[in-house]
Amino acid sequence: MTRCTDLLDPWSFFAAVFSNFCSLPFFVSQTFLPLIPRGGKIINISSGAGSICGGISGYAPLYSASKTAENALTLHLAQALKARGIAVNLVCPGWVRTDMGGPGAARPVEKGAETPVWLATEAPGNLTGKFFRDKKETRLWCDVQRNINDLGLMSRKMRKE
Repeated sequence: MTRCTDLLDPWSFFAAVFSNFCSLPFFVSQTFLPLIPRGGKIINISSGAGSICGGISGYAPLYSASKTAENALTLHLAQALKARGIAVNLVCPGWVRTDMGGPGAARPVEKGAETPVWLATEAPGNLTGKFFRDKKETRLWCDVQRNINDLGLMSRKMRKE
């Protein structure tokens, strides 16, 4: 099997990963935005690999970073569209048996699709700017502000010493 990394130089590979996993969800939503009415929903498929809550795993660094960027971009889009009454959320379907996940993945496609379908059809329309897995909100950025504050305190303490 030929891998993408065998066909592309490193810069092109980087651009392809970020394009597929970050830029394209944004541009697709922008393309369809004129057609989305008040009360409409945008649901981006992300990954827990893009979460920085609870530390960074080191799993597939470029893929994970592209998902972190997608998560941030989606949260900004949610804020920008809130006044228009359009909900924008993220979903992690889990490790799903698809072409990407492979036959050894833990979840069937139906389970991976369950939360995006729920968000589109049953979830309250006022849920926006959230990250979901298994129909439950999951925190993406839980320790970031605390870590930033801790670093600031630490640097002030080091300057005093």
